[in-house]
Amino acid sequence: MSGGEVPQEVSEQSVDLDPDFRKEIRKLASGLPAMSYYELLGVERDADAAAVRDAFFQQSRRFHPDRFFRKELGAYGPLLNEIYKRIVAAHDALRDPKLREGYDRSLGPEPSDPEPPTVARPAATPKRPVAPARRQGSSSLRERSGLRSRQKLIKGLESQMKRARSKGDRHFDQAMCEKKRENWAQAASLLKLAMAFAPRENRYRRELEEILPQANAEHVRAQRERAEQLLEQGNGPEALELLLDCSELEPTDAELAHRVARLTVQIDGDLERGLEFARRAISLDEESSEYHKTLARLLKKKGDRAGARREYQRIWEKDPLDEEAKKELQKL
Repeated sequence: MSGGEVPQEVSEQSVDLDPDFRKEIRKLASGLPAMSYYELLGVERDADAAAVRDAFFQQSRRFHPDRFFRKELGAYGPLLNEIYKRIVAAHDALRDPKLREGYDRSLGPEPSDPEPPTVARPAATPKRPVAPARRQGSSSLRERSGLRSRQKLIKGLESQMKRARSKGDRHFDQAMCEKKRENWAQAASLLKLAMAFAPRENRYRRELEEILPQANAEHVRAQRERAEQLLEQGNGPEALELLLDCSELEPTDAELAHRVARLTVQIDGDLERGLEFARRAISLDEESSEYHKTLARLLKKKGDRAGARREYQRIWEKDPLDEEAKKELQKL
């Protein structure tokens, strides 16, 4: 199903989604084909990497299919999948400088502000031009060489574009072979190369949007396994960097966000970053006592005793038998 296809017949009574959200899904799915990646994420074209990342998290949190696990979605399920695939593609294209440069070229220049109106002035009396003396039917050497230069330049550009397209097609064909083998990460890498050579080619973009979720999931699995190996070897800082990379691709994975926050506590890492991920985990799963404990530990390390006490109080009220919460409340 393409992004613009909206189901005509939907059993609304069987769908476990808020009516306003259903309307939002239909409207967004209908507009996907005409939306730029910037419009989809809700950022300006000059947005920096941090703004793109934050926008990706907000949109992923809202439309990630995993949020609706075990819910009856009816025909809205495929629409959510299409929307999320496009969100992932937008993030990957805009966070990669080379891909973003090519994508921006494919969009063309940004519309400029209209020029202010000019005040009309009386036209000056035109002077009679003095034609240079030259023989009839002849052209100057500069004109002849200039014409040849322009023709040469045009042919050179056409040849360059043809070679770039040929390279793009070659990478695309290789990517399709990897896709058949379900080597998602390799297929995605080849498609990114293809798009670098021919960013206007819609075939490349559509395939990349299709493959990216699987490629990212494959990459995250490998990175998390490597991070666990590093932790067993006592290399917490490097493991944390791998987990941070994973969290960029899976921003709605609450357990992954909590893993980053907890490891930050363990290795005395960047407290502000740890707090960001602890709060992200809680925003995705407010009922987890473990997530609130990690947030409380980070707040205590930072010196925010009132904030830490607040978190432990919340845990204790939910579970009066929680020993850590009881002990910490006595200390704070």
